[in-house]
Amino acid sequence: MFVKTLGNMLWFVLGGWWSGTIHMLAGALFFVTIIGAPIGLALFEYGKLMYFPFGKSIVRDSFVKGKGNVSPTVTALQTAMNIVWLPFGIFLFIGNLGLMLACFVSIIFIPFGIVIARSCKFLLWPVGAKVIKKEIEQAIHTANVLEARGFVRGPSQVNVSVNVNTTQPELSSTSSAKTDLKGEATLVAVSSDEERREN
Repeated sequence: MFVKTLGNMLWFVLGGWWSGTIHMLAGALFFVTIIGAPIGLALFEYGKLMYFPFGKSIVRDSFVKGKGNVSPTVTALQTAMNIVWLPFGIFLFIGNLGLMLACFVSIIFIPFGIVIARSCKFLLWPVGAKVIKKEIEQAIHTANVLEARGFVRGPSQVNVSVNVNTTQPELSSTSSAKTDLKGEATLVAVSSDEERREN
C-alpha cells in the first residue's frame, strides 16, 4: 500500500497532474460535440488513470458486465467511435512509446515505463474501456470464473469480496462492484436463470 501511494505521489508531481488534466480537457471538448461523447467519456477514464495510475487496471465493458450483457448495438457504436479515434490514438501511441523507452533507459523510472506501456492499449482503442482498482478487477475475475464453472445460475447472487490488504477473494454480499468504507471491493455477479445450482 505504501509503495503504491508513493508511486502515485511521485507520478502526479512529475507530470501526472499535467497529463491527467490535458486528457480531461480533451475529453470535455469531445463530450460537448455530443456525437463525440463516447470518446469524451473514454478520455475522462484515461485522465483518471493518468492522475494516479498505480493500483489501477484497464478493463473492457464486457469484462465488467459480462460478454452477454453488452448489447450488439453498444458494441457496434463503440467500434465505430474507436475507428474514428484511431488516427489520434496512433499518434499518441507513438509518442507514448518514445516516453516509455526513455523511462526504461533511465532505469530509475522503469515503473513509470511499465505504467505507460499498460496505458498504450487504452490509447489505441479507448471507447468501452474502464479504469478500476485492481482489487475490484480481481473480484470481478473471481465472479466470472465462478459463473463460467457453473457455480452460479439464475438471478441468485454470488457475492465476491476482496480484502484490500490480503487480496484474497471471499464470498460476501451486496450489489454491483463497489468499495466500502472498510476497503473491501465487493462484486455481485447476477446470472440469468432462476436458481443457484443445487449439489
